[in-house]
Amino acid sequence: MGVTEDRYDESGNLKNVDLAKFMVSDLKKYGKKHHNIDLTIKYLDPTYAIRTAPANGGDSDLCHKLAHTATHSIMAGYTGFSVGLVRNNPVIIPLTLLIAQSSRMMKRRDHEW
Repeated sequence: MGVTEDRYDESGNLKNVDLAKFMVSDLKKYGKKHHNIDLTIKYLDPTYAIRTAPANGGDSDLCHKLAHTATHSIMAGYTGFSVGLVRNNPVIIPLTLLIAQSSRMMKRRDHEW
């Protein structure tokens, strides 16, 4: 099912389009069209990460902050990073730094990576 197709719930009400799928699709098209690169974008849905309770307003706010930071970083041309909070501020963190801080050292070009 495409991101632009209408979907209805059991009561016949129109459901909203999944914004994450739309953004991934749109960012991939943007990368290809404007920078001639194939983007690999991964996103985290908090409803899957937090299995003990449904997502609440705080979860939604956190996801918004992290998604905003990731999206603007990608569109600014940054690659090889993750997003996270440092002192309650969203930041981009280079993957090389994350790997170096791990208790298990792994080379980024290693086949296990």
